[in-house]
Amino acid sequence: MVSYKMNSSDTDLVELAGYRAYLKHEADDIIEVNGNEYEVVNDNYNNPTGLDAFTVQNLDTFDFTVVFVGTDVKQLEDVKTDIFLLSDTNVPQLEAAKLYYEEMDKKYGVDSVTGNSLGGALANRIGGVEYPEVRTVTYNPALLPKHQVESDKDYPNITNYFGEYDILTGSLISLGLDDRIPGAKHEIHNGIPSGAGPFSTIASNHTGYLRDTNGQYYEIRPEGGPGSGKIFIDADEHIVTSIWTGKPLYGGGDHHPIDITPEALEVLANGLENAVIGRLAKVKQYLGNAMEIIIAERAKRKKRITTMQEAFDDLVVEEIGDAVFEDITWMGNMLKSELRYWHSVLNQIEQKAQYLNILLNSPPVEVLEFLTKRDINVSSLVAEARRQLNNIENNIDELTEQFRYIITEIIPQLLHAGFQAGAEQWYDTVVEKMNAHFEIVEINTERLHQQINRFKRQVHETGNQFAATDLSIAEAITRKQDITSNPSIAPLSERTTLETSPYLKSRMLIKEIQLDASFQLLKVNVNSLIIPVVHLLHQLTLTIEHTLESISAAVKMAPPHLYFTVSLPGKFIAAFSNFDEKVHGAVNNVMEPVDTLASRVEGIRDGLQRLQLRLPAILDRFRPYIEHAIFDNYRYHEVYLYNHAALALLKETDILFNDINTQLANEKAKAIDELLLNGEEIDKNYKLLSEQVELGTLY
Repeated sequence: MVSYKMNSSDTDLVELAGYRAYLKHEADDIIEVNGNEYEVVNDNYNNPTGLDAFTVQNLDTFDFTVVFVGTDVKQLEDVKTDIFLLSDTNVPQLEAAKLYYEEMDKKYGVDSVTGNSLGGALANRIGGVEYPEVRTVTYNPALLPKHQVESDKDYPNITNYFGEYDILTGSLISLGLDDRIPGAKHEIHNGIPSGAGPFSTIASNHTGYLRDTNGQYYEIRPEGGPGSGKIFIDADEHIVTSIWTGKPLYGGGDHHPIDITPEALEVLANGLENAVIGRLAKVKQYLGNAMEIIIAERAKRKKRITTMQEAFDDLVVEEIGDAVFEDITWMGNMLKSELRYWHSVLNQIEQKAQYLNILLNSPPVEVLEFLTKRDINVSSLVAEARRQLNNIENNIDELTEQFRYIITEIIPQLLHAGFQAGAEQWYDTVVEKMNAHFEIVEINTERLHQQINRFKRQVHETGNQFAATDLSIAEAITRKQDITSNPSIAPLSERTTLETSPYLKSRMLIKEIQLDASFQLLKVNVNSLIIPVVHLLHQLTLTIEHTLESISAAVKMAPPHLYFTVSLPGKFIAAFSNFDEKVHGAVNNVMEPVDTLASRVEGIRDGLQRLQLRLPAILDRFRPYIEHAIFDNYRYHEVYLYNHAALALLKETDILFNDINTQLANEKAKAIDELLLNGEEIDKNYKLLSEQVELGTLY
């Protein structure tokens, strides 16, 4: 079996820079990195410039590495240095780093330098400017002062890895300042998108690691439940390296062709297990967790609808702000009870008005009425008020019926409004489409897994056949026989075709599209069904208020009451009786229920006016409830995160297979041609699967 010897790997150096550097290791400490042991041979933590660094020796390869520590925001000198790096100023910490390197190199003979952030800039200064023979590996390095970098120079000894979600490095690139980072620049697919739910990922995306000894992962739903799991973010695990050489596959890949020998094929077969099948197993886990969330959300459809219905009801009542409207969206019993009370008050008004009429028709007043010819009968006005009240009752029934229709018929449609896929009728569009899409993705992932396992067996069998052929040729030469054997052709593998998905073409925007369609449906129905009835009811309450004002005016203008105070006969009658007091009391008795009813009508009118004015606000406040019901916001984002994590691994595996196929293509044997054909099919399937998973990551 072939063994490829190399110095400390890029993966080790990245972990030293982004994780171990921040743990403040001291001399004689033993650090384990990816199964390799490093001894700290020197530390430097009290430099007046703020420089923090230490030197380690790989106990397997015996090479030495200087590790420069990144920015410590609690250390003023580090903050000042970061600011100086943006300018053309000479930076004291850069000079201190040079002196420390020279001291360590003189003492040990340094083979490489590494660092993250500020530490990356210090490493690049050593390897890029001062000592180009020194291998330099950084992760998300800071800039160097402009005058220290030649933009047209290659700096072949420097390799910089940029995390996909590091907003600091991303900002430098978007501003066009990355030419102040010397050397090769390679993006790796680690980390979690910034602002991802409950996670604060800016720091870990920049360093590539969590400073947590429990593990390098973010945990989704640590309390358990559907979709609970871990997303691993350690940067070094996402650097893709050659199965054969262990060298990083970036910038065109490993430029050194591999001789496809039986030993090399054995290395490939074993490497497929670790580098490819291992990654795909994580992909299956991430996608499985995402699917658990989708299935759980699907099972909660009725609950999501009920939550929307209850929220809409609560918002309407809350915006009206009157207890009498408490069940207006269902039966309206409170309001109907209030209207029955209005009927009873009208009866009181009518009865008390009749008593007033009897009083006014008694003998003393009949004389006055004969003299004044005035009539105060309010029966017709009470009858008009009762007719208006009946109209209000009928329209309250209409309002509650329309509200019930909105709640029971329209709100359930908000989960699927505006969407139909051919003959398929969706009743929970976003959830159902995601479920349908990721069912296909899961099937394809399993098929790809089986295809790679077959490819692995085929590689192993081809290697054995190559070895047998070599042995046969060797024996023929020894025996001086004719060489008639040809290398066996690997058996044809079963061709694997992945399913295409017609779903999720609008990507994760599907939820926003559904939300807009649902909100529009609700808005149209509220505007056409609720607003006209509320407006009519408001007008009817105004009308009944006007009728009550007419009753009040008629009662207050009772002729005897006025005549007693302004006419000579009236004063004469009043002087010899208490009739004036009786009439005054009777008028007050009529006015009391009139005023009570007027006040109650005004309260209902105000509530209707608030409802009329606040309906747009009710709809706006209800929109987030629709969004949450379409697919729980937190769970939706978790699906998004799992898809991102799966996609990163698929991209990495695609890089691996590009290299595998490139190396196989250099070999002309027919048996290898069959391997290459299958390898290319796998790569094609990886690309299709990546595209399908990517639909779950794009907005």
